[in-house]
Amino acid sequence: MKSFDALCIGNALIDILVEVPDQVIQDLELTKGRQHALSEQQSKAVLEKIKFTHAKLTAGGGASNAIALLAQLGAKTIFYGSVGDDEYGIQYEKETKAAGVYARLHKSRTITGHVAVLITPDAERTLAVNLGASVLLKKEHIIEADIAASNIIHLDGYLIEQAPEICKHALALAKKHQVQVSIDASDPGIIQRNRQQFIDMIRTYSPILFANEQEAKELTGKEPEAAARELAAHAKIAVVKCGSNGSIIAERNNLIKIAAAKAQAVDTTGAGDAYAGGFLYGCIKNWPLSKSGKLASTLAAKVVEQIGARLERIPQSAMEIVNDSTSI
Repeated sequence: MKSFDALCIGNALIDILVEVPDQVIQDLELTKGRQHALSEQQSKAVLEKIKFTHAKLTAGGGASNAIALLAQLGAKTIFYGSVGDDEYGIQYEKETKAAGVYARLHKSRTITGHVAVLITPDAERTLAVNLGASVLLKKEHIIEADIAASNIIHLDGYLIEQAPEICKHALALAKKHQVQVSIDASDPGIIQRNRQQFIDMIRTYSPILFANEQEAKELTGKEPEAAARELAAHAKIAVVKCGSNGSIIAERNNLIKIAAAKAQAVDTTGAGDAYAGGFLYGCIKNWPLSKSGKLASTLAAKVVEQIGARLERIPQSAMEIVNDSTSI
């Protein structure tokens, strides 16, 4: 028996969620729907622009959101990240532990990383990121015994660019101890700049791979279904998330289409993270891909119906899937 169902390494960030008109995105000269890495000065300009707007602050970070949901479902999880020794860092640690995640957080005097999540009336979100202390995690902070004691390690795709030494170290340890790897592609821009590294990683470590339509196209140059098939030639499982069009799951020659669960979208922040968390729970439980995909889709739909990336509790509709033994 392993001590942990899943170990996660990713960005420890505080999400600052605020609803804004499209004009704010234009005024800040941001590209709607994309993520932007900001300098401290640029970050201050964004915070100044939204300071009189009601904002919701919550723990975030893509892989961190996924692992928190896994813990809420009952999985034994551990998270590695880096925060500042400040109020944001205290809030992040408190929320992570409250979700049931064992937190190994490196702390520094640098400000905790944060993301201004600008939500426009069409429920699209534009991200303005100041990574702060989140990039200060080092490979020396990763304890080999923790990885050896885990069934799956889940990595934020940003690590390939932000912390390649941690990424390589964690993947090597996973391979050494025969631990399954899961990777979220995270952002099309990351893949554009690091495409060959991603491809090499997929071929070497055969991960469970999560990508949205744009990310899958950056990796393969193909549309979702063809991209899923191509990625599954090397990945253990390739999942291509297609928003309101559902998702495509490919494993070897097996391809499954999962319908999107119905939702009244308010904010799309964290939908992909919730999908990954739900799907990985199914993998841990050795469910059929269709059941894992159904749970993932249900959880993603519930997340978009609220402001923020994390659910306060697992909805009944998801628990019905978890407890349904007829689909196993």
